[in-house]
Order: sequence, then structure tokens, then C-alpha cells
Amino acid sequence: MKNGVKMSWKCKNCGGCLFSQPTKGNLNLTKIDKQGTVIECEETTLYYGYITCDKCKKRGIKIQNIAEWEKE
Repeated sequence: MKNGVKMSWKCKNCGGCLFSQPTKGNLNLTKIDKQGTVIECEETTLYYGYITCDKCKKRGIKIQNIAEWEKE
């Protein structure tokens, strides 16, 4: 929310507002505590898949291909 105005991406096909994008990459664990909890890490993304609307499964290379930015 910015200045009291709610803004979000909405699917052009169904109006859905939840999207997914599969990725492939590496997670370098740079700091781990004695219990094995990761404290610090560096992420490198090697591949980005299609962005997909979780509701209707419409997909595109960019969010702009399947959704529009809307203010409510």
C-alpha cells in the first residue's frame, strides 16, 4: 500500500492476483550456526521460467504479457 492506495498486478484473463515463477539457481550457505540453522546465504539465479497466474494458469515471459497494474 502506497499513500493509502492499494496497488497490484491483476491477470488480464481472470483477474487473479497471485503469480508463480519457477527458478533454478544456487544457494551458497555462507554462515551456519551450531544447530545447523542457516544464518546467512547468497543466492544466484541461473534460470527464470514463465510467470504463471495461479488461478487460470495463463503464462508469459513477462508479467506485463499476462497482467495489468491496477490501483484500487
